[in-house]
Amino acid sequence: MSCVAEIVFEAPAMAPDDGLARCGWVALDLAGRAGLALPDVGISRALTLPRAHAEGGLALGEVAVARVAVAAVRSGGDAGYIGVDGEALVPEVQIAEVRGAWTPFGLAVGAGLVADPWVASGDAAWGQRPIAATFGEAAGWMDSSDLGGWLGWSAPDRRVTARVDIASGEGARFRERNEGKDLAATVSVRPAGEGGAVFTVYGRDGSRGLGLARDHRLGVRASGSLGPVTGMVEGLAAWGVDGDALRQPLGGSASLVARPFGPLLAYVRLDLSTEAWGDSEAGTRTVLAGAGVELPDMDAPPLRLIAGYSGTRVGDGVAAIAGAYALQDADMVFLQVGVTLGVASTCSNPSCSPR
Repeated sequence: MSCVAEIVFEAPAMAPDDGLARCGWVALDLAGRAGLALPDVGISRALTLPRAHAEGGLALGEVAVARVAVAAVRSGGDAGYIGVDGEALVPEVQIAEVRGAWTPFGLAVGAGLVADPWVASGDAAWGQRPIAATFGEAAGWMDSSDLGGWLGWSAPDRRVTARVDIASGEGARFRERNEGKDLAATVSVRPAGEGGAVFTVYGRDGSRGLGLARDHRLGVRASGSLGPVTGMVEGLAAWGVDGDALRQPLGGSASLVARPFGPLLAYVRLDLSTEAWGDSEAGTRTVLAGAGVELPDMDAPPLRLIAGYSGTRVGDGVAAIAGAYALQDADMVFLQVGVTLGVASTCSNPSCSPR
């Protein structure tokens, strides 16, 4: 989306500065979806807005960056009837970050409403955020951003990047409700340097709520490309979720995205999770698959037309109402149109262009 979005969770690599060129950008990512849900129960999901993301920012070379990202969300939530002006779509600030860097030493620091490093790196590896959020966020185990700050370091060519975060632990939706702080560490290794396979390890020691309920995470991920195919596999374990310290779910995701030739695109993804290891009735399985075209056929195609499918199966142990199969088995077929547009000021750094 921007000249900093792709490195939002990392420090800059050791490289000479480009003359402190000033760069400003505005980027917009929109997608509309029409679908058929089976069974069609509850609030209708026939017409949805899966992606409405706007970002803007200013950069002074790699020395200083300020960026703000806003998304449209349903004020009453996905299943609620009480919101702002009914259930209107309202803007939600997702990112409001300032960042400074000491490029010769590979160091960077950021603060504000900052992106979660596990979610941000997962979005980059999956590459299909307009279709679906990554596993941890989709499962409700991770927030996309939080109030806090971070310190990062990168080796040359980004062969190793590391980042340490300290945050409120309440995510972007809530004010801080405890005196504890979340401390997280993220390390990524690229054996072949930037552009090659990436191996990431993530750990978080956290708490949530007035009772300081534990909210720990441990994640591992591997991603990379082979010809026209990009793949990712990840696992995530949680100790405490959303203020419930007794929950200890475990899950993971595997995905493949192929661009075989021309404008064609295809993807498939499998998410698996369990609330209790070894209990067949405590699991959830979600399959995502789809194909379409990216137009025009170029490095950054602005228009995407996708036909897709999503199917979820939920065991009795985690279903809202055990045995209510209409609430446990959910399928959807859909058509989605998406557009990604950006405008950047003239800037000597070629990476300072809309993504």
